[in-house]
Amino acid sequence: MAREDHRFEIERFDESGRRVALARLSDPGAGFVVLQSLTTWDFTQTDDVREAGCQQVKYRSDGICTTIEEPQGERGGSVRSVGLCEERPQVPTPVFGEWSDLLRFVQISTELSSSAGAALAVVRAEPWEPSPPLRAGDVVERFRVGSVQSYRGTKVQIREVTIGSVAITEGRVMAADPGWIPSGEDAGGFTATIPSGIYPVTLSLAATEEEAAKGWGMVAAATLRVADRRVISWEMGLTPGQDQLDLGADEFYGMGVDTGTGAFLDAARADELTDVYDDGGWKLLEDSESSGATLADGAMVAYASGEGDGAYPVWIGRDEAGDVVCFVADMLLLDDR
Repeated sequence: MAREDHRFEIERFDESGRRVALARLSDPGAGFVVLQSLTTWDFTQTDDVREAGCQQVKYRSDGICTTIEEPQGERGGSVRSVGLCEERPQVPTPVFGEWSDLLRFVQISTELSSSAGAALAVVRAEPWEPSPPLRAGDVVERFRVGSVQSYRGTKVQIREVTIGSVAITEGRVMAADPGWIPSGEDAGGFTATIPSGIYPVTLSLAATEEEAAKGWGMVAAATLRVADRRVISWEMGLTPGQDQLDLGADEFYGMGVDTGTGAFLDAARADELTDVYDDGGWKLLEDSESSGATLADGAMVAYASGEGDGAYPVWIGRDEAGDVVCFVADMLLLDDR
């Protein structure tokens, strides 16, 4: 149990000491604990943990559940199915020491009570810590101008270039592949909003000494700067319907890229921008000497996305007052990740 992280984990073992059930739960702070995932192993046909049949069911806060079945364990194939859950399993948030409801998730029905007279073994161990979703880390130091970082074991230095400014008309920022911009109901942008205005976008370029001398460099990050204030805290950028408690170890919500290009844009104008990249925007970006370009009269700033296609988290920095200072699209290039 890790109260500060709002996460619980319960394991059940058989008489041979083999793990046969693992439940991961989260506490969204609404007076109940919800099941994130339940994994079970079947040893009726084998004693080898690698061959034990395995089933995992993952539950999301939006009602989607995913079932993964591996009848022959790690050594066989798997079948994945996705659907809507009628109801996500949940129980009231327990008082410390009253674990009966939680234990039922792993099919333990024994009632635990301090007055039961049972002898309990006391095991001294390090406090359990859940495996968290991907964390921002020290974003400021990672992309500090002049800092020396590591890329695939090679030393690179960070430099910064300004590639343009984006006009945000209704306070909603979106990060997306300019060739695949969400539209309609999916065009909400980040839930963290900012005042309407025009904001500069810079790129953090990582380059060896030789590359830097030629003006080259790979895009390690793109930053939309809202205010010139010190960042006190970092958080993962989320869009409507996303919940960090749905994420497992080192997972993240991010900007999906299929054209090797990312962009910051005005979410309020997303429907107008869906064809900008295909209608010549790609050419402006290709001809740019700074790996980025302003498109659609400032409604969008596009840039090369690190090593190309993939998914990239966006970190939101806030100041002491809790106001948004910047959005940083992290290309996950540097070895400290």
